[in-house]
Amino acid sequence: MSVFTPRRAWSLAIASIIAGVSAPIVAAEEEKITITGQSLTVDQVVTQEQLENFQANDLEDIFRHNPEVSVGGGFGTAQKIYVRGVEDTNLNVSIDGAQQAGYLFHHQGRVGIEPELLKRVEVQAGAGLATDGPGALGGAIRFVTKDPEDLLRQGETVGAQVKLGYFENTEGVKANASVFGRLGEKVSVLTSLTRVDTDEVEDGLGNVQSNTQSEIDSGLIKVVGQLSNDQTLRLSHDFRHDDGNRNVRPHFISAGWNQANQQESHRDTTNLQYNLNPASDTIDLQANVYYTDAYITQQAAGASKDGAGVKSIGTDIRNTLRTGKHAVTFGTDYRRDTGYYINAPAAAGGPKKDEVLKVAGLYVQDQFSLTEQLTLDAGVRYDRYDLNDNIGQTFKTSGFSPNLGATYALSDTLELHAGYARALRGANVKEAYLLNFATNDPNRVAERADNVEAGFAYSDGALSFGATAYVSNIDNAVTRTSRSVVGNEGDVTVKGVSAYLG
Repeated sequence: MSVFTPRRAWSLAIASIIAGVSAPIVAAEEEKITITGQSLTVDQVVTQEQLENFQANDLEDIFRHNPEVSVGGGFGTAQKIYVRGVEDTNLNVSIDGAQQAGYLFHHQGRVGIEPELLKRVEVQAGAGLATDGPGALGGAIRFVTKDPEDLLRQGETVGAQVKLGYFENTEGVKANASVFGRLGEKVSVLTSLTRVDTDEVEDGLGNVQSNTQSEIDSGLIKVVGQLSNDQTLRLSHDFRHDDGNRNVRPHFISAGWNQANQQESHRDTTNLQYNLNPASDTIDLQANVYYTDAYITQQAAGASKDGAGVKSIGTDIRNTLRTGKHAVTFGTDYRRDTGYYINAPAAAGGPKKDEVLKVAGLYVQDQFSLTEQLTLDAGVRYDRYDLNDNIGQTFKTSGFSPNLGATYALSDTLELHAGYARALRGANVKEAYLLNFATNDPNRVAERADNVEAGFAYSDGALSFGATAYVSNIDNAVTRTSRSVVGNEGDVTVKGVSAYLG
């Protein structure tokens, strides 16, 4: 696990200040936004307009202006996300509410999505809200894809959009085509397909990095039905298939110990979302049912193909009740993850049974205005983890994750904020490619993260700046304690300061 030192955090802050001055189109200040089904404060929102203005092509572009998020890795397959120095394997990542739980291979990234498909990206840095989902030790990232109405101009019933791009470094091309329209008064449809085809990456000294070419196909198909004035149904399927001739360890250079093979990295997510929002303060309902299958395969010359993946099926049902000065969101979520092998090689011990995790949660989050200047957030979630690993061991964990935060407006332009949050994560499905190689320590216990932060934000329209200081402690952090054993390595402390100027 990578962590920030205070010195490194300030280096990133200085870089973000330079970026903020050179790119004033980005609204860096903390925003209050309204999400269907809930109202909350998030650390940062990247909007569709911002993504289009700086023509985001990958994860690094998406988060380029956020000082609390960094992306490592030179090309798509190798890219990993770090929030306050904590790797994305410790974050709760979702696409349209569908949690992306699969951890495939530690030598490459686990999160991949095409920026062309995105309407909004929300970042919650550090253990935070009860609504962030189970196991959000380092925070949460929520990707929200476009609806057909986000592309249709006023008065239009059908439209199309074509984009072409060229990458000089890799001599690559990118093509995106979208078709969208309304089928009558109540149904709209969006189909968006993207193809990226690049050659190998050339570094700053002119050296070609072998086996870094990409062939990426991604897309989104979404149908939105307006069942009534206060009921909406969304059915979507998005996918990303990233194939190429890669090093066995894609984020390392080509070498005798890191030879090339043919690799496929695929993710498919299907999501059904129902919203009910009548003219009532007691009902603002959102329900999601989703399915995700993510896997990788590798095939060396003259060898058979093998691989591994994680399938997730889950639900999240929540309602927001507004009464007096309170906005209370309460709900329940459930997810079942299955880790599996594809043609397990003899060297990995041959086929073994799948590894299955079931995690169920209940949560409540209240945002209320104590005075005109003071707003409080308070919440708690209860989660129960039940893991049956692939050698017959069972791990059960349950517990509470509370949070408390406050925002005080000193004036119309300056506010102070502070908060504390705890997150619990029980034993989960191991890294897929190591299912048959590494075993769980029978004494493995749950991880717990405690996050404390305080800061300020100033904005007068033309000028915005702010800073946040934080300390996060992850107790009983899980990793490979030896080459073939997964267990609790110890405690991790992350201290830092992030700052921005826009």
